[in-house]
Amino acid sequence: MGMFDWYIPVPDLICQNCKFPLEDWQGTDGACGLFVWKQGFIYPVEQRGDECNIDEDKRKKFRLPDDFIIYTECENCEDYWIEAECKTVNEVWTEIIEVRIESKKVKGKMKKATRNTWNDLEPFPDKSSRIRLKRRFTEEEFEKMSYGFVPESMDDHWFAFLENETLYYHRSWTGNAVYKVKFVKEEKFYIPKDVRLNRKGFKPIAYFLPKYLHSKLLLFLVQAELLEQDDPVPIPKFIKKVFRFIFVRKHDK
Repeated sequence: MGMFDWYIPVPDLICQNCKFPLEDWQGTDGACGLFVWKQGFIYPVEQRGDECNIDEDKRKKFRLPDDFIIYTECENCEDYWIEAECKTVNEVWTEIIEVRIESKKVKGKMKKATRNTWNDLEPFPDKSSRIRLKRRFTEEEFEKMSYGFVPESMDDHWFAFLENETLYYHRSWTGNAVYKVKFVKEEKFYIPKDVRLNRKGFKPIAYFLPKYLHSKLLLFLVQAELLEQDDPVPIPKFIKKVFRFIFVRKHDK
């Protein structure tokens, strides 16, 4: 349905590191329907979405598992994830067993995304279209790309990970596979040798955009999200206006 659920602990939790109040808890162990679960209630109290929302009677049929994990990040400790282990009793979220604070860095590096980081990813189809990615990447850039991109909110519309020197881009809400880039190392650079587009990955937009604009969009995503560049490849203004929701909103200026 969606990509995660929201959670509201009762009472509110605070950061163990700085004592700052913690908000915007999320998790992927539930229905992942953009539901809002509140501690002490047996079913979701609301649903944060739009046209995908279901009516209240159907929403009341959903339940949390016996044990589940929720997570957030402290606005005051930007280098840390906060993770809480929770438990249900008689299908009601009643307990928070343990709260853990974990550095976003492991031995000085961010944790790398894998295909198991995100739920319900569809496999990239055998039938696809070839597009271009006109850029070579240094070893340092490729290492940075290897950490992928994990959405932090509903406004982040993409999930990316690198596997066996192949980059995969999926729509975060649906898990649809859209882009696949196979790299080959030549001397000190990584060269995109086989770049593929799944036109069914986010239709009907893919049918409207010509291949050269898909190439620009893919380069934009790589440079803005994976390489965190301040000046990613420019996108035509009319594309941003008409297809605004295909971009990561924080880069949509």
